[in-house]
Amino acid sequence: MSINCNILSPLLKKTEPNFNNYLDRIYNEFKRYIIDNKLYFDQKEVKARIFPIDKTFGKCETFTHIISEEVKNSQFKMRCHKFERMERINWVEDLINNANCSQGCCSGIRVWSKRHKRNVFRTKLYLEQDQYCVVLEKKGSYYFLVTAFPVYREHTKNKLNNEYGRYLRDVARQQNGM
Repeated sequence: MSINCNILSPLLKKTEPNFNNYLDRIYNEFKRYIIDNKLYFDQKEVKARIFPIDKTFGKCETFTHIISEEVKNSQFKMRCHKFERMERINWVEDLINNANCSQGCCSGIRVWSKRHKRNVFRTKLYLEQDQYCVVLEKKGSYYFLVTAFPVYREHTKNKLNNEYGRYLRDVARQQNGM
């Protein structure tokens, strides 16, 4: 699978001279495909956190988390936009809609759940070949869209691959009655 696979939308490159116009275009895509359109994973609706409105970008919290990256500073935390994240905003819907696809073109999406906190489980949808990950959190009768991001750091790739490997080993142990 690659960026030319039919499950992935084309990248939304910045063509506007004004950043705010590009941000609005990306947000409109996010609203159309994620907020206004009902997404389902594992037969449960996927919802985005619409409130509170983020002060940095003036958009909903989930959107801000998807298009930006935390920059750690000794005095405060802040998020800065990343074009690599912004141009892949439609890939969130693509991975969610195709995570359980039974056709050959979607077989590269790795799906697993992992305990995040005491009673919180997060499910990751990772398309290794195109290096993109979507994170969902199970909330009773629905899933909450936590974030999504391109995986371009080697340590993040290794972490995701190790998590998936542990998940597969745990599943194999459970199936063998261990």
